[in-house]
Amino acid sequence: MAYSSGVAATPSALRTVIENFAVTNGYTLNAGAGSWLSKGNSNVMLTAYTPVPIAQILSSGTNTATVTASGNHNLLSGDLVTIIGNTDPLYNVTAASITVLTADTFTYGLASIPAVDAVAVPYIERFAFPNRNASTSLLTILGAGNSTGTSELCPLSRSIDIPNSLWPINYKLYYNSNPDQIVCVVQYNVVYVQVIIFEDLVKIHNSAYTGGNWFFATKGGCTSAFGLTIEYGLPNFTDSYILPGSNEYNAYGAIYPCIPFGIEGGASPFASKYGAQCFRGNIDGLEWANGNTTTLPILTYTDYTTSLIYRSPNSWNNQANLVPIHLSIKTPASDPYKHYLGYSEHLRLIRVDNYEIGDSITIGTDVWNVFPWHRKNAQQRNGEYSASLVGTGTLGFAVRKT
Repeated sequence: MAYSSGVAATPSALRTVIENFAVTNGYTLNAGAGSWLSKGNSNVMLTAYTPVPIAQILSSGTNTATVTASGNHNLLSGDLVTIIGNTDPLYNVTAASITVLTADTFTYGLASIPAVDAVAVPYIERFAFPNRNASTSLLTILGAGNSTGTSELCPLSRSIDIPNSLWPINYKLYYNSNPDQIVCVVQYNVVYVQVIIFEDLVKIHNSAYTGGNWFFATKGGCTSAFGLTIEYGLPNFTDSYILPGSNEYNAYGAIYPCIPFGIEGGASPFASKYGAQCFRGNIDGLEWANGNTTTLPILTYTDYTTSLIYRSPNSWNNQANLVPIHLSIKTPASDPYKHYLGYSEHLRLIRVDNYEIGDSITIGTDVWNVFPWHRKNAQQRNGEYSASLVGTGTLGFAVRKT
């Protein structure tokens, strides 16, 4: 077990903190197409993005555009970018692969030779989210079946996404072993929380299926490479970048699940058709059981886990349960039955009616820190789904500290 806390001024700084913390606790940082953190079954890559305005784009009579940013663009050769806002549409591209020249310049290919050079372009977008606002910064996590991302790449990415004006942020980092888990909790604007988690499940049996690792962050994305299109989430546990009173769920033209393993079915406040998670287990021939269509496996809490959350806190002394996260999976197109997968050893679900961000619960020699999934709202305990999303009710999680 290990714990660390501090302040990070930028997504890049937070990425470095997480990577260093992971390496200190036995992970390997592998260079390649990005830097992959690997330990056991878990292979994840963190990428940081802060929007940077473009000073100019020059083509100089060729079909290659040279971009000069107004500062460090924090990009790598091979990254996919979107350039928007040019009056000449030839310079506007989606998911263009780049070659980095210097810290503030890079090139990308054009479909043809433009008549003139472009200037005064609003900003560079690291991921091609079609309606993103340039006022937010992301730290994104992606998973793969190996340590270089050259095979079994997860079709989903997840991000924490915080308005630039709210950085620096406070973070707490937790490491637990047997099996391995890293949790990064970010707190900002006093009452808001976002989270990154990557861990190995305790599987029903060691050889039951390949993998058993999963990762999660507060915001969702779907990709065939590195976050090219938005994955559409479903109601109740959703948000976009969070500013009180803003039209949040429309900010990107999509809505995002911000609680892992949405519970499938019906009008329950826990309802989710997709699960919208990044779980690796070669089940029914699908390496990553993301469940983003009606024909792919759905990953959910077991009924036991769900019922305990509904019964918490109890009515006679208002004590909240630390609910073990037991997970099941089913394939809706062909199999009506749920199959038990295993559980998370170092993470629990909890109702935070009587707790605030970072409160501790001590049980014997174990100490657990408690957090809402995004923002506590005791007036709507099961979370909200509206254009002015306020919070995730009293739904929260606890992570083992010691």
